[in-house]
This record gives sequence, structure tokens and C-alpha cells, in this order.
Amino acid sequence: MRILRQEGVLSRLGWRLRPSETIRVDSIRIRGSKYLAVTRGGSQRLLALMRINLEGEEEETKLDYSGAIRMTIHQQRMKGLFEGLHKSGLPFLYITMMTPMKREEEEEGPAFEFDLVVGTWVDGKEKSLEASFTELEQRANVLAATLSVAIPNSSVRRLNRAGLSEFVNSLLLPGEPKLPQVGNASVVSSLETFEARNPMVSRGGVTPEFYLPNSSESGRGGLLLGNVRTRGAQFHEFRLGVEDLRQHVAILGMTGAGKSTTAATLVGQIAKLGLPVMVMDWHNEYGTILSRIGGRVLSPTRDDFTLNPLEGSGLVDRTEHIEMVTDIFADIYRFTHPQSFMFRNALQKCLGEASEQEIPTLSSLVRTIEAYPLRSAYDNETKVALLRRLVPLTQGQAGKALDGPGTFTVDDLLDKALCIELGDLRDTQTRAIFMDVLLKMIYEHRISRRGALEHVILVEEARNVVPARREEDPPAVGERMVSELRKFGEAMIFVAQFPTQVSSEVIKNSGVRIVHKVAWMEDLKLIGSSLNLTPDQQSYIADLTVGEAVVSLSRIQR
Repeated sequence: MRILRQEGVLSRLGWRLRPSETIRVDSIRIRGSKYLAVTRGGSQRLLALMRINLEGEEEETKLDYSGAIRMTIHQQRMKGLFEGLHKSGLPFLYITMMTPMKREEEEEGPAFEFDLVVGTWVDGKEKSLEASFTELEQRANVLAATLSVAIPNSSVRRLNRAGLSEFVNSLLLPGEPKLPQVGNASVVSSLETFEARNPMVSRGGVTPEFYLPNSSESGRGGLLLGNVRTRGAQFHEFRLGVEDLRQHVAILGMTGAGKSTTAATLVGQIAKLGLPVMVMDWHNEYGTILSRIGGRVLSPTRDDFTLNPLEGSGLVDRTEHIEMVTDIFADIYRFTHPQSFMFRNALQKCLGEASEQEIPTLSSLVRTIEAYPLRSAYDNETKVALLRRLVPLTQGQAGKALDGPGTFTVDDLLDKALCIELGDLRDTQTRAIFMDVLLKMIYEHRISRRGALEHVILVEEARNVVPARREEDPPAVGERMVSELRKFGEAMIFVAQFPTQVSSEVIKNSGVRIVHKVAWMEDLKLIGSSLNLTPDQQSYIADLTVGEAVVSLSRIQR
């Protein structure tokens, strides 16, 4: 297939350019009913596309905003959108197609037929479809949620087989394009400026009634969270007791709503109380804060900081150790049952054959899998799939972080304030494995003791440790560990942008829920059911300003 791109000729400069340039691809096809695949040679780009349908314009509030204020609102929305996309590391495309539409009555103004399609993609080898599908699906879910917040008067719908085929034909092939939407000049201008009613602007309605805790319930010591407010009036301070942390804390909210500031404020106060705290810092945002209060900052890419996933603590038997390590890799890489079976058997063999002086590593496990006996062609496919995931963990940044003897004991990591910066690890799955292995080490260290609160762990991007799941699915290994840790003097603080990407059981069972602005409808529904909010209270969460939050504590019964 050939696509020709016409080149302009700048005669004034006397340039001599070829009249056309040929771009060759092997194929453009639809894979898995919802992915567009473009292949050339052995490489391919997989795209997930979704159509944004602009609904009828909502009636504006009666406030007459000046141009300056409207521009500020617009800038805030775009800043939030692109900060969210940058944090998630998503590549992002935004395609608008439009054709003028003839009208009989000119006084009605110009109208257009148009289409608005956005998407994200993953590049890889054609042989690694399964891993590419998994990564692309995660990216598509994040993009859909981010767009739902950024363009509130719209619906975002995934393009499947028929929709993908129609869009590609309209975009690339000659003929009259099929554009499914119609709008006037005002509507189509919003496709480029995103100027619609901003979710950060209050609807101007009456603030619903929330429970007002008394001074005793609000605490007289402990961690200052803020001031109680209701119906626009500000009252006394509200503090969390140290024992509140033991029931675990969930801090939720969209980008720019204030959740990271809340989390950092709590971390600073916890450390000043003399309680050791560890931050699993997904985006390298907490290092400066921890350094100011005398804490330590470690990075697996910059420091001599290695965790060995195969190294047992000696506090649990080998069988349980093997099961937990297998579950960690199976959850993150979404192993099939045969892949989990082969991984478990290879791990058991690797550990069993190691001498007393030898410390098995991921490189040892890779060699064991390479020597694994094959009984069928399917065994060979399973083996190759495992090696495709594990070999990169023995090389480069990942190898420095995970392939070698552990350089720190658990006691070294738990004795004071510590920030573990993971943002320099480019591969998100490597970060997730590092976090789960560290959590496993702490879990095994803690289960030998039961007592008062001894340590706090803050987990940014909590969806990587306690991901969302269907009710009938078993919990991930991270969720199983954190549900047990509260019994053994370990408190967890989970920070997440989209509540629907985190296990609903973790949110419901957290003793403290701090909810900043959330605007996506599915997130609002989950928060409403978890906190037992009225419909008005649930809707109001979308109108919270920066720094405001709705707080729920299990010790306060209303």
C-alpha cells in the first residue's frame, strides 16, 4: 500500500524537491475487533481510537464572565488535561475532520459535518501482540477518563471494528467522508479551543448539607487536615488521630485538585511526630519534602539500591514465598495459566538447586526457564512468552533495580522517613514489580509481630498495587497483602487519580477517605456508594475547588 504526500516547492529559495514522497506500509488492518494495526517490516503500531460526541450545549450559569476570566478557566482546564496526560506518559493524537454543509437558509449561519476522534498507541513487534494489547488497553482507559473530565459536555465512545473501518476509509481514501456529527461555527470552534462549560466552575447551586463534626470528633491533637466548612462558612480545625491511620487512608481526586498536596502535608506531619514513613514515589514528587524533614531519598537507578525478587526473608516457608513471587509477576504481566504454571515450576527448581552460598537472581531464573524441557509446541510458546517478559528485567535500568543480591535489609528501610523515587524507571511494569516486591518484604517482616502502629507507607498511583477488579475476580497479591498489614502495625495511604482504577474494596474498607474534586461519572458513582452519599452530595464533589475535600472517617458515625 502506498500513501503519497504532496510537497510544496519554495521557488523563491530555488529549492529542488521531489514532487512526491512514498510512504510504504505492509498493511493497515483491525486486530482484536477494537485495535487499528499498522505494520511495516516486523514492527507494528497498534492504535486505540475513540470518538467524542459533542452533546447539545448546556445552559450557561447566569454569571457573565469577562473575557479574561474565561481565558483563565480555559487555561486551567488545558493545563489539567495535559498535566494528566504527561503524568500518565501517554502518547496522544487528536483528529478533527469537517466539511462545510450547504443550507437553504443562509441566515441560519454556517454549519459543518464533522468528526472528532482521539486515540493513543503502542509500538512493538508484530510477534508480541498480547503484551501490546494489554498496555494499549490500560492507556486507552486512562485517556478516556481524562477526556471525560476535560470535555465535560460530551460522551467518549470507543471505536470498534465497524467504526474503525469507517473512520480509516473517511480519513485516507478518496470519496465523500462519512462524518457523523453536525454543528454550527460555535460548536466546531470548541473542537480546537476546548471552550465549553468548565467543570472547575461551580454550577451556582445550593451547597448540600454535610455532617458537621463537633470539636471532640474533629480531634485536638494529631495531624492537621484543614478547617471544617459547610454552606460557605468556615469552622474549627479538623485533625486525624494517629490511630485513624491504622485503618488505612485513601486520598482521591483528579489532577490539580489538591490530593498530592494533602498527601505531602500528612507525610510531613507523620515524620515530625517521629513515626517512620515510606513514600513509594511514582513520579519523583516527594523527595524534596522528605529531605527537608531529615528523611532519606533513594532511587534504584541512581543509587546502589537493588531488590532481589527471588530472595526469601526466612520468615515464611519456601512454598508461600514461591506462590507470592509467582502471583506478583502473574498479576503485573497478566500471565495465562500455563505461563503461571511454568514460571512457578521454574522458580521452584531454581531455588531448590541453588547452593547455600548462592543467591538466586532473575538471571538464574531466566537460565532455568531457558533449560526448561518442552513437551509440545505450546510449551515453546509459553516459554518464549515468559522469556520475553523476564529477560528485559535483567538488563539496563531494570537489571540494576531487580537483578542481583538485595542491597538493603527491611530494617534499613523502615527505621526513618524514606522516599523511594521510581520515576526514573522508564517501564511502568518494572516500577510495579519493584513496588510489589518491596511490599512483600515488608509484609513478611511484619507478620511476625502484632501491636501498635509502627510505620506508614504512602503509595502514589495506587492502581499499580491495588488495581480495580470485578467482584467475582480474586484480589491481586498487593490487595491481599495490604488487607493484612493493618493487623501488624503498618498503615497504608493510597493516592489515586481515578477511583474506578483502584480496588473498590480498598476504598470501602479504608478507615479514612479524603475525596478531592472528581468529575468522571463512573468515579462519582463509586465514591457515592462507598461513602453513602446522597445524590446531591455526590454531584457536589464535581464542584469542589482546589484544596477542598469531602472526608469520611469510620470512627465518626452519622
